[in-house]
Amino acid sequence: MKKIILAAIAALAVACPANTEARTVLKYQTLVSDTEGKPLASAPVSFNIVIRQGSATGSAVISETFSTTTSEAGIAYLNIGEQSQYTTLDDLDWAGSVYFLDMSIDRGAGMQSLGATQIMSVPRAIYASTAGALVLESPSGKRFKVTIDDNGQVSTQPISE
Repeated sequence: MKKIILAAIAALAVACPANTEARTVLKYQTLVSDTEGKPLASAPVSFNIVIRQGSATGSAVISETFSTTTSEAGIAYLNIGEQSQYTTLDDLDWAGSVYFLDMSIDRGAGMQSLGATQIMSVPRAIYASTAGALVLESPSGKRFKVTIDDNGQVSTQPISE
């Protein structure tokens, strides 16, 4: 009887795989160079990536560490947001706040800060994918809110200034 129960559990585990929905990631690539500015070709490097909310020194909302090897041209490729277990890029309030990418690199001599820079338009497409309405402006300057319902019906509403 125990074998039948274990076989049933094993069959369920195979038939019902874990949620494999793809995460939204920020594909990031950077040229890694040595202290003289020469590309570090085929070299092991590590990065600490922190996404901060509100300012360059704001609260850390996502923190990840990457270990990779640069390409022959010295390029490192990272998928930011892929490793975070608690907060994802989809969880961030892109419409209501600003976010900064704070980076550090270890080229083999310990972590060194590269500073923080504001994340601009690319991840905002994450917000746009969930926006409920689109605002368009006519040639004469009138603004309209455009929406679509679940039946594909498009409607417009003038926006009063």
